[in-house]
Amino acid sequence: MGYDKIKLVMDRGFYSEANINDLYHNHLKFLIAAKKSLRFVTNELDRVRDSIRTWTNYHQKHDLYACTAKIDWDYSQERPYKGDILKGKRRMYMHIYFNVNGHWRMKRTSTPCFVVYRRNWKAAQPIRNTTDYMPNILIPQTRR
Repeated sequence: MGYDKIKLVMDRGFYSEANINDLYHNHLKFLIAAKKSLRFVTNELDRVRDSIRTWTNYHQKHDLYACTAKIDWDYSQERPYKGDILKGKRRMYMHIYFNVNGHWRMKRTSTPCFVVYRRNWKAAQPIRNTTDYMPNILIPQTRR
């Protein structure tokens, strides 16, 4: 294509081990969002959970906390011409962000919902319409 030094920015839908391995194989620079449920993400979140909210990690311009962790990616490349799989470690940087305002906004909207759920559960009453209790959490339909 005639472009030098291409850098890719992708959303969570692009993430897969095969895609990441292909990006490494082709020596491309990339930034990709990952789901919090992935094991390697969860491990790093657990590691920084107690320390991310310190003044050294605060970025005033964006009003959030952030840190970067260097991790090892378990790289593998199938080599059909040799009939083997090349395995190794590749350097990867994980950027972790914590938005205090988003955290408290979620707590403010979800806590009253859980209070209602608990009250109904103790009274053995079914919850008829969850959207009445969780208008800011549940999205009844997506925008087109």
